Amino acid sequence: MDLITQRMKLKDAFPNYSDIAEKYGLDVDDAEFIRKGYIPSEIKFVDGEKAVISYINTAAIDRDAEVVLPEGAIMDDYKANPVVMFGHDYKELPVGKCEKLKLDSKGWQGKTVYANTTKANEIFEYRKAGFPLAESVGFIPIESLSQGESGFDDLAKDLAKRGAFKRSDIPKIRRIHSKWAMLEYSDVPIPSNPEALQVAIAKGLVLPEFVDEVESELEGEPEITKEIITKPEETEEYIRIPAKGEEGKHEEHRIRTISISDDEGIKALYCGQCKVVITYLFDKSKGWTMAKAKEWVKEHEKKTAHKVSQAEIIDEIDYLKSLIDKEGLSEEAKESFEDLMRISGYDNPVEIEEDITKESLKILGEIIKEQMEV
Repeated sequence: MDLITQRMKLKDAFPNYSDIAEKYGLDVDDAEFIRKGYIPSEIKFVDGEKAVISYINTAAIDRDAEVVLPEGAIMDDYKANPVVMFGHDYKELPVGKCEKLKLDSKGWQGKTVYANTTKANEIFEYRKAGFPLAESVGFIPIESLSQGESGFDDLAKDLAKRGAFKRSDIPKIRRIHSKWAMLEYSDVPIPSNPEALQVAIAKGLVLPEFVDEVESELEGEPEITKEIITKPEETEEYIRIPAKGEEGKHEEHRIRTISISDDEGIKALYCGQCKVVITYLFDKSKGWTMAKAKEWVKEHEKKTAHKVSQAEIIDEIDYLKSLIDKEGLSEEAKESFEDLMRISGYDNPVEIEEDITKESLKILGEIIKEQMEV
């Protein structure tokens, strides 16, 4: 398991933090909030203290082909409230506090001092026993450089000289976040083997919202097959409501039952292949009715939905262009590219050749920019 990325709108992740967006000159409605998980390669346990020192940020290239520049961090907002959560679960008490932040040639190290609570003690002992947890930083990107922009190459080459990554990997980088404001960091479950996952589950350390970040195949665990439903229905025990957009898409897939909230009586059918919830299950003995369950699903999916902005689409096109310029197009890729052109509204049946790729992408970008202005 390598680095994790979660993207949200700041207003959805932290509704009360609009003043921070304004402080950095960002649009309150559009300001992005990003979480990136780092699997610590170096962990130190402090003698005589219930504390761990580990890297929470480095200049490594993550699986989204991004780099979060350590020296670009603004820590002022975090230092005002340096709590450490588990799994970004703000409904629960913090498991500890960050007593010290230190920037070195590799990145940011944080010293986490764990609280004297049952949960915090379990997490500390779990880490001390050698089972893997990651650190996940949540931040607001303020300034970023994308591949091809002025200053990108110089910064990337400088990072390569410092050993952050190989120079040959520079073409793989899509974006460098050169200035960012950290708001939080959490311990998050990143079990890298079945044994660690089973221990984490046994200790209650894996939260439901992180199911899609862990291995769905456990050694010795039988595969569970469930009936796929396409519309809300009521059984003797449950109200069953399919997740929006997932109706009937997962026949023959590996389906498992997960718990979303034992206290509230909410479970879900989870597709291990597509890594999405496909059906919500509401326990009627907990007072759930069809109307109440539908309202919960409506509110839940409204909070978790991520609307892709036109700016993000343009950014993806720029990245696509860099790949095509570098790698060219196979026959299969040409067919996909033609489909993309048709979807965009550019319905000119021309054969895709290398010499018109740049012009085609330019036209595609112009179409989307026009849509942004409508």
